[in-house]
Amino acid sequence: MMVPDTAFKSAPSAQKKSNSIFSLIPGDSRYCILCWRCCRMNAQLEQDIYDYYHFQPSRDIAIVALSLYLAVALAILILTIKARSWFMLIPTIVGLLEMGGYACRIRMLSHPLRGVYIAQQCLLIIPPSFLALIDYIVLGRLVKMIQAAKPPTSSSYRNLKPKWLTWSFFTVELISLALQGAGAGISSSSDDGPGGGGNSQTVGRILLIIGLAALVCVIIFFLTTLIYVSTSPIYRVNAPALKPVYAGLYITVALLLIRNIFRLIEFGQGWHGGIADHEVYFYVFDGLMMLIWLLVVLPLHFGILLRPVQTQLGAISSGGVAPVQMATMNGAATNSKPFTAAGGSKQAAGGFTDVNVNGSIV
Repeated sequence: MMVPDTAFKSAPSAQKKSNSIFSLIPGDSRYCILCWRCCRMNAQLEQDIYDYYHFQPSRDIAIVALSLYLAVALAILILTIKARSWFMLIPTIVGLLEMGGYACRIRMLSHPLRGVYIAQQCLLIIPPSFLALIDYIVLGRLVKMIQAAKPPTSSSYRNLKPKWLTWSFFTVELISLALQGAGAGISSSSDDGPGGGGNSQTVGRILLIIGLAALVCVIIFFLTTLIYVSTSPIYRVNAPALKPVYAGLYITVALLLIRNIFRLIEFGQGWHGGIADHEVYFYVFDGLMMLIWLLVVLPLHFGILLRPVQTQLGAISSGGVAPVQMATMNGAATNSKPFTAAGGSKQAAGGFTDVNVNGSIV
């Protein structure tokens, strides 16, 4: 755009005004130049943002998501501190990391830099997978408590080892997270640009797909194990406190499965496929699913729910007499030998063994 020299000559009335840009008014040629430059800068900014997302992300929705994740994460933290159930710090950490991802997304709308984009991708793709660790821990502890409270009724009862159950899921989960992290990092930092389609983009996307596929498979296998434990007569015990725990597990596993299947389809289509180019899908099937997961553990906080479960199963193991003391909330084991009506103490056959609710994994 060529600007004639006469455009820089202002009227006599305008020459008396200050040279500050704040004093320029419509009609002043200097005002037109500034508008032209601002338009070029805005156009370049919009183009840079489009190069990363292929759409214009909503700042307002990102701010709302950031605020909600922060509020829910802090609420879970308060409950966790009160219950002294330290494994439940994982949802709080995930919520704060998600908040960081949305903060990077907001930052990208004014400063579309590659480093900010990489941080956003890693913080929004990887941390939600850690929430599955909570379900693995809880189911492992339930199996251990039920086996300790109820004598074996079949040869297959002891085949489900709580420690191996938890750590097998843990191992696959960590491998999946490593693949997702490598894939997100390689794809986002590619010299070909976001979604450029170069070799590094392809490698990163393949790693992400493999990691997410492994995670979906392990979640489905975990769901199968959960159905078996919660419905099998072998593990059936008269403990009403188990119902909300099982309900919480089913809901959270379902939410994780929906989110990861969505991500798997998204990356299967490519960085700028039909799903990735529409922001609404991201917020509905990723942001909303993980927010609901965190909201679910407010009324169904596993650290709090496991306490009555331990008490009821302890009573079952002692022949219907509740133990005098159970494991303390900070994870320290205590004497759980029940007192008989005669005042003595005895340990029932196949008696209850304290299970650390808040200490080690199982």
